[in-house]
Amino acid sequence: MSRRTIRILIFFATTLLLALVITQIFWVRRALVLEQNHFEGTVSSALTNVVHTIQKHAGDSTMLQEPVTQIDNNFFRVRTQDTLHPYYLKSLLKAEFMNTDIREDFKFNIYDCFNDTIVYHEVIEFSSDADQDLNIEMPAVSWDEDDGHYFSVYFHNRNKSLWAKMEFWIYSSILVFFVILFFALTLYIILKQKRMSEIKTDFINNMTHEFKTPLSTIDLSANVLLKSDITKHPERLLTYAKIIKTENERLQSHVSRILQLAPESGRVKACGNERIDLHNLLKRCSKAFQLNVSAAGGSLTLNLNARAYHVEGDEQLLYGAFNNIIDNAVKYSLEQPEVVITTENTRNEIHIRFSDSGIGIPKKEQRRIFDKFYRVPTGDVHDVKGFGIGLSFVASVLEKHKGRVEVTSEEGKGSTFSVILPAQA
Repeated sequence: MSRRTIRILIFFATTLLLALVITQIFWVRRALVLEQNHFEGTVSSALTNVVHTIQKHAGDSTMLQEPVTQIDNNFFRVRTQDTLHPYYLKSLLKAEFMNTDIREDFKFNIYDCFNDTIVYHEVIEFSSDADQDLNIEMPAVSWDEDDGHYFSVYFHNRNKSLWAKMEFWIYSSILVFFVILFFALTLYIILKQKRMSEIKTDFINNMTHEFKTPLSTIDLSANVLLKSDITKHPERLLTYAKIIKTENERLQSHVSRILQLAPESGRVKACGNERIDLHNLLKRCSKAFQLNVSAAGGSLTLNLNARAYHVEGDEQLLYGAFNNIIDNAVKYSLEQPEVVITTENTRNEIHIRFSDSGIGIPKKEQRRIFDKFYRVPTGDVHDVKGFGIGLSFVASVLEKHKGRVEVTSEEGKGSTFSVILPAQA
């Protein structure tokens, strides 16, 4: 499956999931509003019935118009025409609420306009066998300054019970959340596996390129040595024997580098505890590349400014790590390689900077160049050989030495790899 096809599928799947989330939010909010509206309407109707019952029992044929006023979502003020007895009002409220299936705990107040005070308040709990007079604070309310009498009803546990009635929508929202989470995890695994497959393919292609040349050279040299008259030319015999040995060493080097980073092979070297002179080590590394760099018309410069340049570790591992960095600096230079190696001290560390004038590394690729077998994509062009294990090897070696490696780079302007290690006096 092509990358473009995968992107299209991801786009449509993400769009559908986003639509599902938006739909779920819409229906949850709608259900919440409908439930609250239904509750408020039922309470208003029940309280109106209470007022009408009070007037009927009092022999008052005058029906109050809109006696119920909603102050807040769960707070109602009710106007009556006469003073109310608390226990009479309490029994009416409980009976009417039970008839209309309102089983919500509430607190009611009775306001006397003659005294301009609340003369009674009580908490009624449907969830308890006995009524309790709890000190529940009610929202502020302004009583009309006329001769009317009022009582108010406040459902203090309404929000809790409202969410309890929304269980279906809550559970369905949780289910949607886990579906999205599962989708995201699945997508991550698929993309990761796809990337691993691409890395595997690239590694096999790179390995084929790296092994093909020495194997072909060995094959040609072996065919020459198999000729019957080769013994008559000892100088040619020696030349081809040297070629075979050189190419064999080259193959062994490739195999060794691959095994060095393969934990399952059990051949990862442990870090030693030698006292290493990094300046001497860097001179050795630069000497190994000096001839090739000079032949290409470039330069390799050492600026060894550090005063504390000894570290503890494994000299061979560090030599291999530094060689990999310098090798990349030379390989990825377009024309004449310009490599500058600088050392300096910062606190108790030594910083070694390998700067080059090469092709640079794209910003988006810089965080991945230290991954095992990863190479910056170049399409079908394989003009620079390698397995993609050099920088991974560098990072692994420095980790063993309690150090780290950092990179700053800009496309077309070169790269700088900074190696930081704990220094010894």
